Amino acid sequence: MAHVVLKGGFSAYLDFGAPKGSVSETGKGLSWKAAYGDEAIKIKTVGGEIDPKTGEVSGSISAYTIYDADGKALFTIKGLDVPAALLLKGGTEAFYDLISAGDDLFEGGKGDDDLRTGAGDDTLRGGAGDDTLFGGAGSDLIDGGEGRDLANFSDQTQGGDVNLSTGLATFGEDVDTLVSIEDVVGSSFSDLIVGSTGDNMLSGGAGDDSLFGGGGRDELFGGSGDDVMFGGKHADLVSGGEGDDYLAGESGNDVLLGGTGSDTLDGGSGNDALKGGKGDDVLIGGKGNDTLEGGSGQNGLDGGAGNDVFIFTNGRDYVTTGSGSDVLLVSRGGAQVQVSDFELGVDHVAIDVKNPGATSIDAVIASGDLKISGEDGFTVITFGKTEIVLNGVDVDDFSKDDLSLV
Repeated sequence: MAHVVLKGGFSAYLDFGAPKGSVSETGKGLSWKAAYGDEAIKIKTVGGEIDPKTGEVSGSISAYTIYDADGKALFTIKGLDVPAALLLKGGTEAFYDLISAGDDLFEGGKGDDDLRTGAGDDTLRGGAGDDTLFGGAGSDLIDGGEGRDLANFSDQTQGGDVNLSTGLATFGEDVDTLVSIEDVVGSSFSDLIVGSTGDNMLSGGAGDDSLFGGGGRDELFGGSGDDVMFGGKHADLVSGGEGDDYLAGESGNDVLLGGTGSDTLDGGSGNDALKGGKGDDVLIGGKGNDTLEGGSGQNGLDGGAGNDVFIFTNGRDYVTTGSGSDVLLVSRGGAQVQVSDFELGVDHVAIDVKNPGATSIDAVIASGDLKISGEDGFTVITFGKTEIVLNGVDVDDFSKDDLSLV
């Protein structure tokens, strides 16, 4: 069994180079200098010997320690039985797989550590700091310790279920036990990830994932694939990424970002901000004073209850304002908008002139930049390349009182 002990924020998954200079004997083993990226390091082993005639390294290593350029121990690996000559080739992935194939113990230090295991039923203890822990194959105990810690399952070969409330992660026949884990990165397949009562970051990665935030202030990232995400209680950030996603803020003041693809965003209760992004999206504000922006594509926007703000950029949007006093924020970007239920004297159109010289609606109309037209049954507001049609509103009833500048 390998026993890895980190002394500070460092990665036990090193790809350090071959020796720089000569290899010497220390009485207990071997010593040489190498490099980890741009950092100079020194390696000392327990075990191994040098043939005084040929200079060849032989024997077996039972432990080794890596030091930084100032002589500070970064981490130690014990309980080994590996050829010294293999380690001298550098901390390659093949060597790492060799020492981590059994049931190993990895212990982090006070810093932000990166712990990875191979096959076997391993124990990872992050210690203090914000650590990243990779369980690998086998049924592992993953204990983040103090700090905000992340369990990363991106190296799994199949999708699985990760539940921070129960403290279990199941991938096929392997069941990991999770302790003091706040954040999760899923596999490249279809995962079910459930948060805890605390604040979590849940990332689905590739695949069609289902993410449930739980009781804290959570951040959910769907990644690629067609994902389903529920923020849960409190104020959450829910981001769909690529694919056709369903995002639900539920309760709390949430931020929902559709990303690419044809997404459905449902704010739920609370004062939410919904942004569709690219693709043909459906945005539902729900209860509360919400902000809805369809983005590009052909979008359906429903404000629901509350005093909502609708932002139009360059898409083709179909709007139901819902109840409350709502604002249609109009810029010159080129949006084409159809509004089904504009209520005179309650809702209003805000013109985003981005011109400090424009001090009144009359001045903007006089400049020819803002035009109001229509007939019985509808009113058309044209501002730059943007056109908004207020269906059911007679143009003779629409007045400057229904307009404002921002």
